[in-house]
Amino acid sequence: MDANLLLFKPLAQQTTLSLHDSIRLLRTVIAGDSWGEIAVPVIEDHPETAMIFVGSQLTLVFGVLNLIVAVVVDTFAEARQHDVLNLAEELEQDMATDQKALQKIFNRIDADGSGEVTLSELIEGAQRDPEFRSRLQVMDIDEVDLQQLFEMIDIEGEGQVKVMEFVTPLSRWVRDSKTAPRFVKYNMMRLMHRHEEFVGSVDARFELLAGHLDEMTDCLRYLTGSRISESSRSTEEMEAGLGSGLGSSLLGSMTFESLRHSRSEGMLSSQMSLLSVKRHKTMMEPKAFDTETTTELEWVEDALDEEIVEQPRFSKRAHLPSLFKDQCSTQQETLQMQEKALASAFHNAVEVFKQSLLDATDQAVHSSLSSLGLATKEANVLRGDAHPAPESRKSQLRHGSKMRFRAFSDLHEQDPPGGEIPHLPAVDPVPPPKTILDIVSEYKSWSVATHPNACRHTCLVLAVTKFLCDMNATNYMMSNVQKLILFLLIDGDNWRAHKRQLFHLCDGAWDMEEKLSLEAWDFLSAVEGIFVSIATSIENDEKNILWSWADARNYVYKAIEGCKRRGELVDVCARIAKEHSDHVRVVTSNKTWKATWARRVADMLASYRKAWETQTHSVVLSRLFLQDCDMPMPKSQGICFSDIYLTSNWEIRSKHEAQDCYVRFDYPYFYENTLAGDPSINLPMLKERLRLFLTSLYYKNEDAFQAKLCFLCAAFQGVCTGKMLFQVGRGGDGKGMEAILDAALFGSKSSASLDSGVFLDRAEFRKSAELVWNKSNVRIQEMDSKVRFISEIWKRFVVDEEIDCRVNYGFTTKRRFGTSMKIQELNYENVPVIEESKDINKACEQLRRRVVCIRMGTSTYTLNPNEVDHDRGIYLLIPQEELASDLRHPVTASLYLRDWCLPFFRENPVGECLTMLHDLKSISDKLEMDTQWLAAKLSGRDLVPPGDDRMLVDANDEIVELVHASMPTRPILKEYLLHKIDEFPGCITSTRGRTTKLQRFVSAIDHSSLKLFRQVDHSTFEKLQINWARLKESMARHGGVNIFGDWTHWTCPFDLKHIIQTWDGNAFQDHSTFLLQHCTVRGVGDAVLRSAVTSLDETVDIERLKAYALQGVDRRQEMLERYIARHETAGLTSSDGMATVTVEYYTQPGYGRLLARGAAGQKLTREARAEAFFHCSEVDAACCHPRLLQQKLFDLDVWSDGKYTILALFIKHYQAWRYCVADYMDVSVGQAKTELIRIFYGGKPSCEIPFLMKLCAEVQTAALSIVHHPSSRMWRDLYSDRRNPEFSRLSGILSMEEAKMPESVSSLMGQAMCVLLFDGAYVQCRNLHDDIALCHGMETRDSRVGLQIRRWAPLACKSVPRLLVRRGQVQFFRTEDVADLGNCLLTSLYYMEDDLELESLSQSDLRHGMSARDFNYMTLGMSQGDDGQAYLLEWLPHGFIREELPNGALLAFHEPNSSGTSGHWWAAKICGDTEVAIFDSQAPECLLGVAFTVLEDVLRETQTATAFILTRAHTVETLRVPESSVYDLRGAGPDDPDDLVSIVTPRDTCLECASPLYPAHDVQGRLYTLNGVKKVTVTTKRCSRKTCRTHHHYNYRKVDGQMYHSLSLGDMKYVFVNSKVGFDRTFLDYHEALQFRGGISHNAIEFAQSHTLWNDPEQHYRWHREYSTAQLYYAVVQEAREMWCDSRSNQSARLFNLEVTQPLSEAFLSEYKDWWQRQQFSPAEWRRVKEVVMDGREKVAAKCPGNTPARVGRPRKDGRIRQHENGWFMAIDPATGLVMSATNMASPENNDIAKQVLQNIVERAPNLDCVIYDKMCVCQKAFLSDAKFRQVKYWCIDRFHARAHGDTCTCCPLVHRRLDLRLRNVNSSIAEQTFSWFRGYASTFNVKNPLTHVFYVLLYVKKHNLLIRKDYLRHLNPFSARAKAAKNARVLIRPASKKYICRRPSASLSSHRVLRKPSKKVIKHHMKKK
Repeated sequence: MDANLLLFKPLAQQTTLSLHDSIRLLRTVIAGDSWGEIAVPVIEDHPETAMIFVGSQLTLVFGVLNLIVAVVVDTFAEARQHDVLNLAEELEQDMATDQKALQKIFNRIDADGSGEVTLSELIEGAQRDPEFRSRLQVMDIDEVDLQQLFEMIDIEGEGQVKVMEFVTPLSRWVRDSKTAPRFVKYNMMRLMHRHEEFVGSVDARFELLAGHLDEMTDCLRYLTGSRISESSRSTEEMEAGLGSGLGSSLLGSMTFESLRHSRSEGMLSSQMSLLSVKRHKTMMEPKAFDTETTTELEWVEDALDEEIVEQPRFSKRAHLPSLFKDQCSTQQETLQMQEKALASAFHNAVEVFKQSLLDATDQAVHSSLSSLGLATKEANVLRGDAHPAPESRKSQLRHGSKMRFRAFSDLHEQDPPGGEIPHLPAVDPVPPPKTILDIVSEYKSWSVATHPNACRHTCLVLAVTKFLCDMNATNYMMSNVQKLILFLLIDGDNWRAHKRQLFHLCDGAWDMEEKLSLEAWDFLSAVEGIFVSIATSIENDEKNILWSWADARNYVYKAIEGCKRRGELVDVCARIAKEHSDHVRVVTSNKTWKATWARRVADMLASYRKAWETQTHSVVLSRLFLQDCDMPMPKSQGICFSDIYLTSNWEIRSKHEAQDCYVRFDYPYFYENTLAGDPSINLPMLKERLRLFLTSLYYKNEDAFQAKLCFLCAAFQGVCTGKMLFQVGRGGDGKGMEAILDAALFGSKSSASLDSGVFLDRAEFRKSAELVWNKSNVRIQEMDSKVRFISEIWKRFVVDEEIDCRVNYGFTTKRRFGTSMKIQELNYENVPVIEESKDINKACEQLRRRVVCIRMGTSTYTLNPNEVDHDRGIYLLIPQEELASDLRHPVTASLYLRDWCLPFFRENPVGECLTMLHDLKSISDKLEMDTQWLAAKLSGRDLVPPGDDRMLVDANDEIVELVHASMPTRPILKEYLLHKIDEFPGCITSTRGRTTKLQRFVSAIDHSSLKLFRQVDHSTFEKLQINWARLKESMARHGGVNIFGDWTHWTCPFDLKHIIQTWDGNAFQDHSTFLLQHCTVRGVGDAVLRSAVTSLDETVDIERLKAYALQGVDRRQEMLERYIARHETAGLTSSDGMATVTVEYYTQPGYGRLLARGAAGQKLTREARAEAFFHCSEVDAACCHPRLLQQKLFDLDVWSDGKYTILALFIKHYQAWRYCVADYMDVSVGQAKTELIRIFYGGKPSCEIPFLMKLCAEVQTAALSIVHHPSSRMWRDLYSDRRNPEFSRLSGILSMEEAKMPESVSSLMGQAMCVLLFDGAYVQCRNLHDDIALCHGMETRDSRVGLQIRRWAPLACKSVPRLLVRRGQVQFFRTEDVADLGNCLLTSLYYMEDDLELESLSQSDLRHGMSARDFNYMTLGMSQGDDGQAYLLEWLPHGFIREELPNGALLAFHEPNSSGTSGHWWAAKICGDTEVAIFDSQAPECLLGVAFTVLEDVLRETQTATAFILTRAHTVETLRVPESSVYDLRGAGPDDPDDLVSIVTPRDTCLECASPLYPAHDVQGRLYTLNGVKKVTVTTKRCSRKTCRTHHHYNYRKVDGQMYHSLSLGDMKYVFVNSKVGFDRTFLDYHEALQFRGGISHNAIEFAQSHTLWNDPEQHYRWHREYSTAQLYYAVVQEAREMWCDSRSNQSARLFNLEVTQPLSEAFLSEYKDWWQRQQFSPAEWRRVKEVVMDGREKVAAKCPGNTPARVGRPRKDGRIRQHENGWFMAIDPATGLVMSATNMASPENNDIAKQVLQNIVERAPNLDCVIYDKMCVCQKAFLSDAKFRQVKYWCIDRFHARAHGDTCTCCPLVHRRLDLRLRNVNSSIAEQTFSWFRGYASTFNVKNPLTHVFYVLLYVKKHNLLIRKDYLRHLNPFSARAKAAKNARVLIRPASKKYICRRPSASLSSHRVLRKPSKKVIKHHMKKK
């Protein structure tokens, strides 16, 4: 750097002011040139120049360049904005794309597929469709705004949105952010529209009111006889006329509310009201009022007609004089009085009426103007104008409104000043009037709140009394409103009005009623009695008490208290009313007007009570109740019976009023109570009648009954199915009887019937549909002829949409009928037409979604009891009256519900029932086909029912076949193509009624059973692309309909094409690619990373395989050569040319098949395997994948014969299918097999063969059922990246099942297994035992998919028993307790003959076998019976001839071996006339049973067996044994015991179930001993219980694929880690001692074994893993036995749960650590501990199970981070050298670890007072601050590390004398000496997994302590663990390794003096003073 500056300074001085310098500066700053050569040196020399260079560079980079970029970008953006054409084109493209996406969204949210979306579907779609929900979120529309959005896009206001109404606005709105302004604009426009309608309505009403005033004025003039002209009449008369006219007008226009509720004094009498109303009705135009107004006028008229029956008198309350004062006067006086009274009455009435009506008019006008002003203000606010409308506009409105009242303007404003109308005073908005229900609620609430302690009846009496006192009844006649209020006060809680329908709470349920009814005679009498008592009290007090609650309250309370003192309130008061029934006449002497108001009220109540008794005004009050008291009804929550209440969950509850129930059945749920009350009921007869009726009604039609039960479930729950059930049949098929049963089931109140004519006329439906509203069961009767329903009415009736209906009392309202079960009865010939759409196909599809068809009449009935056969569907005919009586019986209804319906309802919730109804295929295909047929019939097609009219179908089939064959290559058939077919009958155009070709063809398609065409539109047809004639021939050649099914099974292939079009063969391609990759040389990439599951020894005929490979014709030649090379390099070749290699098998994640690693027989072609494994038997599973699919469906309980018909046929006849497809497609059978296999992996068939398409659809249905089943939850997230993940998941699921198939064979064959294939194996069958075991392995339980023997291995010598077994001509019988006598002849004869005693012969020398001659000589030498006879073998020269052999004869057969050295003996015994029992010592586990003739034929075929018969002879007789050579044929002797060791587990009972064990099979294995490797035969035992079948090997058992320890250590001589490899315990103990004492690794032991003991080291390449497993397993068992010795009760159970391959678990290791810490020291040893030395080392460290922990110290030289923990921390007793504690350190050594270890020691060592630790100066403060360590007095550093500590160290014994004295005679270096020994295991322990590492460290430390206790110290290094041993051995002091933190202070860095090297001699500072 200094040199650069020296060179730069002269250059800077020369170029300071030159131009060159300026250019250099510009180039450096702007261009950045030579920045490192010029700018950097300048800045380093002159730092102040950095501001110039850096500032200029930043300005250039971040300023100028960014500015240029911004200008360029802005220019291009502006140019793009002005490019209008491109923008428009892009916008159109985006709009088109967006509209397509919206159309897809529309189709998804259109649940019913009607092409229209309702509001509910829109809301549901927004909830479940994520794309639609995201789009709404972008538009800032939430769920609250969906209704407004729907109203905005529903332009026509139909309640349904079509696709274009949905797509167009949403595609436009999503591109801007104006959603909120659009909503505001829509609301404002709607409000303005409503405002304009409101203003128009007000103007019309005002005009109508003005006209009514004029008419009323004329009417009043006429009535009063006035003849005065308008110009001269007085103001008073004008006002009188005004009052009359205005009053009548308001009566018409204001719906009489003001009159009915007014309480002003002097109201006009009822006569005047009646007169004005009638006059008004005669002058009113019919169109002036709407339906509501007309209805109210009719109601008023009816009311007045009723009230005019009794002519009432004027009341004093009205301030009118009496009409008749004195009846005894003369006629003239009477007339004068009448005239005066009339004039006075009229004058008073006019005054009062005028004032009242004027007030009401002002109030109505002001209320209207106020509402109009508020609406205008709201509209202005929405428009954005916050200012109110100008006053002039209000004045104009007000003026315009007033000028329309001609009578008003004439009377009050004749000469307005200034020509202006006076301004009306502003009034506050009038609150809405109280409803009737509000009034009733107020009175009831007042009564309860005021009298909280009163009973219910008292509160009700008070409420009614107060209402009557507050009442204002003219002439003591209640208005209808007052009557209704009084009714609701008394019984209102039991009545509801909903949708213009009355509901009455009766017996726990709300029943529909026609009119109101009241049963309260006693209560009304009681209230009447109270008022009688009040009247009596008022008369006695002689006070003038007004008719009001305030004045009468005290009298009311007094009367009630008086009555309650005398008894029950209601009873006492009713008795008072009864006693004073004529009180008014008696008190007033028939002058009623003289009676007090209380008596008049009592009399009014009496009339009210009598009116309810005669139902006089129930109709009027019912109408008023429906009109004014309508309320929503809560949802029904269950079913009410006459005895109990059934909830929606089918639980029984007691009845209660709070339960909202609208379904009430009028029969008891518990019919047992009915039976108890009526013993004459025959319950068994009713049950049997019901059973026979239902079984006959649904004979062979159980699926139809299931659909009916689904409808019943939905009806009981009140859920809409959206479907109607059609029962189609003929007369006498039981539809009528079932209607009776359904009516009995639902009860009379919940059932109704309709005539089918209601769907023919709208008016008829509106009138009649009310009969079935709110019914649960609706039955539509049959029709007489074929009709055409109105589709709109029928659809709305079915799918729960609102329909206008005419209901009670002339009301019109909307009804829904969806929740009821609707059943339509039809006959085949009278099916109606429902024209849903002009397109028949579309109409048929729409109808199919709304109907369910059940075809009745599958059984027949007979009157002859002898002809009854229920199995064939013939039932006894019961008379109709008798059967109807039984079906109507309430007990029958209860039986039907409890025994037939409720079990189905509880098993299938309503959601599942709806799912089944909407997917009829899930119930049965027949139901689906019948429904499709009915939908076609309803849409107008003339189709034949499925299965009927075979001749007609055949004729139409011929037409369809003709057209199909004439157009072989046309996928679409047009009408003009039909005309070209000359053979096809018909004309081209219709003339004179002739049938055209098109008509004939359409009819043929409709009636044909062949689905070769489908009509697309009027003249276009889709054609199935197959050669139907050729396919029929191929099917006929290979089995026909029974093998492949027919069109009824195949359904419609065009629908199947739609179903399977979304699937492709990707799963098959992926599967094929994976298998091909697996079978290549390279193999699967991660194969080497997968752990082996099992391994097999593959033995091949290597020479034969090489000869085949030399031909070079194999399809995998490279793999074949690799396989041969593997045998040559790593295989073992025997003398007979057989080569053996060991092949490992592994599995892939999510894939169950076992895959071979490396070159293996599994990867060879079939041809190569046939050559290589010619000596093996081949087993496989034919049609494996389909059979596994079927089995999986069975296991999941989702299989249905009707649902998977074609799949079942294929599995049963798969061979015929292969040949048929090959024949039709003209391909090989192998290619046809591939075509079929593709279907089961999600591929579509390459040709449109209908049964293949149906098979494909059923496979897809099965795949979805399996993949979506809850048991397959783990597979749902796999293969999501694939295009067809369902079939990939299905393949994985079935591969798991496929992998289980060879398990039974493997468990039986053991070592004989040679190669594992995907669905089979190659097995070596060396003898009869292997043949039998293989046959047993083919057996499966519970019809499981099993393997089959495809090919047997060739026999070198034809053995008769083996031939019989292989041909399947024998039966197997298990044997027991077979004694092995050492020779096949002796063993066979001894087992077959009970009297033979051959045990002594088994002791003979049988090494060279035994012949018949030997046997005879030996048996003659000993007596076999008391009679001195012996058993002899006699040759049968003519062989085995049945006629010459007696029953029970025992024969011995000799067969030669292939080697020719010796033969083999087996025995046979004659059992009866036809059976022979065979026993062969090669298979002693079973006895073979064979037919006599079969054995005779096989013996004749082989000609190799020599027969002998066992006879008896006297020993004294001369032995005459011929010299024939047949007597010298020898049988093989026993195996040499020195060559083969037999090992059998000592266990006799199963550990799983305690059942006996029996030998299952033998496995050839090897045993490692100190003498080398020995070949052994390991016998596996098997549990005898069928449900267990657990295999027990020598020291372990296999359960669910896991090996568990099963033998106690006392009985265990060997340790087997698998079925073939074991270790002698002495071998393991010896090498374990070597590894502990010398630190020898497994590799060293393997090296020594391979060079000294093993003949072929290649056979032991897995020895390292097997030895490690055995060593760990053996050590864990030993330690576990010692650890669990105290718990003897469960010691064995816990030991026997240890796994062999993975004996260490985290739980076990944790328990072992705790036990280890507790058991290392005894209490006496803990008391002797006074010092402890602690230290930690990281030389021996476990692998990191997770992330690498933190580390301290210097890093490694190679830079790598050590993937291990931080070593071990130990605490050692220096007095004895025993390790007290050992802890592995996950983190670096720190205070926490030291404290934790020391704490455990302090708790156990009470005399501990000294702690020695090399880092004590760092930890001392932490120790001293903890109260747990108070007993420790000395905190020291060991002497070895003390030399590195300074003078100030508080822990150094070289500084402090007390510490030095304490450490005298203490070996403070014991930790260093122990770790010096311990680190020798680093190379052995550090490579183990963490759990094994920890276990072995603790185990070796334990062994170390045991040696120390035995005073054995040789395993330690020269730094002895004891001071005495160290002194004797003259141990040198170990040099210091490094400096520590607390070291001596170094010289000051500031000092310049030279330091001397410190002396090596350590000086004790505390000794300097001496």
